[in-house]
Amino acid sequence: MKGVLLTISASARGESGTVFASNGSPRTGDPTKNLPSVAITAENYNRIARLLEHDVPVKLSFDIKTQFDTSNTDSFNVIAEIPGATKPNELVMVGGHFDSWHMGTGATDNGAGSAVAMEVMRILKSLNLKMDRTVRMALWGGEEEGLLGSAAYVKEPLRRSHHHETGRPSTTASPATFNIDNGTGRIRGIYLQGQ
Repeated sequence: MKGVLLTISASARGESGTVFASNGSPRTGDPTKNLPSVAITAENYNRIARLLEHDVPVKLSFDIKTQFDTSNTDSFNVIAEIPGATKPNELVMVGGHFDSWHMGTGATDNGAGSAVAMEVMRILKSLNLKMDRTVRMALWGGEEEGLLGSAAYVKEPLRRSHHHETGRPSTTASPATFNIDNGTGRIRGIYLQGQ
């Protein structure tokens, strides 16, 4: 794509001036090397497409100014657990990501998933169940910037080893992990995301 200055997109969901935007830029590497991505209304996008299909020249003008603030790049994960009774070193994990992003609503991406994970832990604790395995909640920070929180959790085993009554750190064996990050509403199934 030599000579390309930027990409233009429009979401099929947008109408009457509503713009849904999400670019496909890489989450790793130097972000200043990514092409600018501009989202416009479906009406304007379709008009441009029709003009180009009829060989009518289209001239677009953009004034894009971007700054990257890297003065504070700290993030954090939120971890909580209920120790298992007979197999405390085996984990069942529940969670989602705790951060949001500039085009997200925050409430659905992913405040809703974080609230569900916390509610799962509250209910399990209030029922005082004698569960065999440890249930651990993990709410990731920096997910929208490149899965940073979950990657840091995996890379730093000393920080994620929790000591139970035995005094031994828990292992990473996890027979199940439930990650909630698909918006609000009833959970009607399991989305494997291509797995």
